[in-house]
Amino acid sequence: MACPELIIVCCHAIWLGEAGSSASEENWLIKPFQREETPTFVQHLQTGLQLFASKLSAVLVVSGAPTHKETPRSEAGSYLLLAQAHNYWNILGEHPSPVVLSRILVEERALDSFYNVVFSLTLFYTNVRAWPERITVVANEFKRARFTQLHGPALRWPRDRFMYVGIDPNFMRPDDIMFDEERAESVRAGERRNGFEAWLNDPRGVLEFLEGKRRERNCWGVDQGLFAGDGDGVVRKESGICWEMVDGREVLGDGRQPWEI
Repeated sequence: MACPELIIVCCHAIWLGEAGSSASEENWLIKPFQREETPTFVQHLQTGLQLFASKLSAVLVVSGAPTHKETPRSEAGSYLLLAQAHNYWNILGEHPSPVVLSRILVEERALDSFYNVVFSLTLFYTNVRAWPERITVVANEFKRARFTQLHGPALRWPRDRFMYVGIDPNFMRPDDIMFDEERAESVRAGERRNGFEAWLNDPRGVLEFLEGKRRERNCWGVDQGLFAGDGDGVVRKESGICWEMVDGREVLGDGRQPWEI
């Protein structure tokens, strides 16, 4: 039997609301440069849910660690709370079944875009005990090249089974009333310089610049092993994943991976 598709929603901030709270920006913990981006974060989540609802056996993973010292709430956990507070915007029906909801997983360890994919994959394996047939990532359009040209190949994931759905903030869309050409170009330039080029020079994120960014974001000391809670390595060994130790931490190896078979 074919394994289900893995759909990944990459998170970017923390929703601080509770049941009855709105998704408006005042209920989000964001960085200053993320102003006016929270509607796009909601769109990412809704798009992931819509893709999930259209697939009979897909697994949806919402991915993102706790990244702010002000709260231990994770980005992914907050997105799920937001979805629950709005009954998943009825995308899953008025009364989603427990079986459907059990296929929505929360990945709360990823501290950058590469690990959004890596840890979502290993969480998928932990729950399904197989690797997915294909991956679909939902994130910002301006990060498309980073994911499709760098992260996918670094994973050795087959190109024809790696899909990307990109949605940019309104201020980056020329057909939107909020379009700000100068700000949009600044974001794209920052992505080329600090995102794409950084990953181009370090595809698996093991060198000091990208590793240092993860350490800085890991204010709650979240486990960064390949498989969460797998202290004895049983799941990792069973998975057949190619891995190595770099500076005392498990990372993906650059050899053949089981999903290439």
